Amino acid sequence: MRCGLASVYWWFKLFSRCRSVLIHYNLFLWLALHVSQALANGAIQGQASLHEKFAHPPVISSTVGDEASATLLNEVVQGAKSDYEKAHRIYRWVIKNMSHDPRAASRIGDPARHALSQLLTSRRGSCAVFADVTSRLMVLAGLNVRTVEGVARVGTARRGQANHRWNEVWLDGEWRVVDTTWGAGYLEGGRFVRDNTDLFFAMPAELAKLSHYPLRYWGGYASGEESTVVAGGQSRLAFNTFTKLSEQAIFMAAAGFSADDLLRAAVHGSAQPDWYQPLNTQTKVIQAPVSKVLAPSAEVRFQFENQAYEEMAVVQGRKWVRQRAKTGLFDLAVSALPGELLVMGRRKGQDEFEAVLGYQVGGR
Repeated sequence: MRCGLASVYWWFKLFSRCRSVLIHYNLFLWLALHVSQALANGAIQGQASLHEKFAHPPVISSTVGDEASATLLNEVVQGAKSDYEKAHRIYRWVIKNMSHDPRAASRIGDPARHALSQLLTSRRGSCAVFADVTSRLMVLAGLNVRTVEGVARVGTARRGQANHRWNEVWLDGEWRVVDTTWGAGYLEGGRFVRDNTDLFFAMPAELAKLSHYPLRYWGGYASGEESTVVAGGQSRLAFNTFTKLSEQAIFMAAAGFSADDLLRAAVHGSAQPDWYQPLNTQTKVIQAPVSKVLAPSAEVRFQFENQAYEEMAVVQGRKWVRQRAKTGLFDLAVSALPGELLVMGRRKGQDEFEAVLGYQVGGR
């Protein structure tokens, strides 16, 4: 009897092992079949997967919040008469009360895993935290908002490597870019400097594409310049053109340069002028060359409006062409001389001039 039981036990173990092998073999065949199909369809190839993933950027559906969060939101949007006003009030609250802190970001990790009340208590983090808080507050306020990953035009922009996160909110029949991280201020030497601006609220496509490149554009829109349409807010920009834009292009456009002119210069490989003005500049550019390199002997005209400047000048070597304007309107015309050309301004009550724009005459 004991031998019979032992035999049954031995045969059972053998059957189990064979069955396990068969199961694993069948599983291997199933996986191999599906992986090969995925490869054939391009579903796990770089650009295709990115395009599919971000063709419709995910909406943060989590409306996690407690009574304190709801109370805060009600205080922020109370009296708002439109979605635009609600979005703007939320934007202003975030940029005034949140601080960019990379060290806090490493502790927080994925902000979506934390309750909104926790993030509002901390009020610190990276762009991921800023975008998450902005999105959740807007969702709670009844707005249609989504979070976008992509490349911001700072430092080296690498294809396939997102370096920033921001939001898009549906306002007045179109998606508008909202970047509370940039709106709050900037990092200088690892320290956060608060410098609030509305420049990055409800940015239309024609302006946002100078500085923000969503991952969803990488599905067939980065193969060459022929895919670039310069005019029109709905155009999608080739990535290699985006990388040719100056990091200051967005600020130059805010100061009066044409966004389309800046894009045309980038499409044709022309560098943009050096822009030295601060973020919240008082300088309004009425007319100025959009390409950094000027032809020798070319007649160049500069028109500006700046109430803070008492005097402006075009400087070429030792040659200065100056103008005083009590009305704050400046109009200077010069013949370009080989070398460096600087446009400078002197503030009221100051002795020294500060740089506004920089060009190169001749060469590249």
